[in-house]
Amino acid sequence: MNLKDITIRRTRQADLIDAIMLVMNTANHLRRKRGMSINRFKKPKQPPPLMVHFLKTDPDGSFVAHDRTGKLVGFALSLIREDEWFLSQLFVDPTLQSKGIGQKLLDKAMRYGKKNNCKRWALVTFSYNPQAIAVYTKMGMPPQRPLLTMERKRKDGEAFKKLRAPIKLTVTKITEEKYINRLTTLDRRARQLARPEEHFFWLADESYNTLIFHDGKKLVGYVVVNSRGMIAPVVASEPKYLVSLLAHAVEWGTAQGHKYQILFVQGEQLEVIRTLMTAGFHIDETTLVMASEQVSDPKLYIPATLAHF
Repeated sequence: MNLKDITIRRTRQADLIDAIMLVMNTANHLRRKRGMSINRFKKPKQPPPLMVHFLKTDPDGSFVAHDRTGKLVGFALSLIREDEWFLSQLFVDPTLQSKGIGQKLLDKAMRYGKKNNCKRWALVTFSYNPQAIAVYTKMGMPPQRPLLTMERKRKDGEAFKKLRAPIKLTVTKITEEKYINRLTTLDRRARQLARPEEHFFWLADESYNTLIFHDGKKLVGYVVVNSRGMIAPVVASEPKYLVSLLAHAVEWGTAQGHKYQILFVQGEQLEVIRTLMTAGFHIDETTLVMASEQVSDPKLYIPATLAHF
């Protein structure tokens, strides 16, 4: 099969189930090649809400590739927040790689960023995919730092080790949009951009919990915890609060009965890594943040999912 047999068009919501299956199968193929364990998953009945959200906010930044039979064989999804273009997904069927499909999809996604005058370009990719690392580096997005996927699990009847926060903070779960301006102010400093789109999504989706933290009367950060145990992002107003926000959020999730917890930690966050490992977290995977320039302050920020940092 060659490129003339492939049709590339904008992604539709009806494509997203096949797209997530392609993402998972391709990632597992790469893990298997590297001698790593694969991730077990089932075909979802509905498209992932986060992917639906991204397609709604950035419909012109996502593309699919189909072969002549209509099978989805490639998928790209990119986002623009302020002047940053972020490549959320780029996957090609393993049997059709090195045929130019990925490059075509990437070119179309990057054209979306250029059309909107983006100044910063970023993504997260697998550290064990040297071909992708070389391509992104050549395109002006060299590796910036490692990103560690850290997780822990417990069985029924077992208890997680406790995390003790160095600074005692007041935790409040919020559901109202009136807080968004204050949260985006924190984002601008820690993530170096505002993203109200994600805050509207997190507050509207019942599977996400937005927690805000006060030291006395002072707002010192927020954390988003979802129902599957993902704690991401963690955003602090000052470096001294980051570990305390993390500890409070992990304990909040434990109190909700979570049997699995996962975070994405920047490689230089040594105090965060030590704190998590002491509490029984382990490093499951290492990915790479690749960008044209620095995309966050690691003293203030533990990232959201790999799909949008």
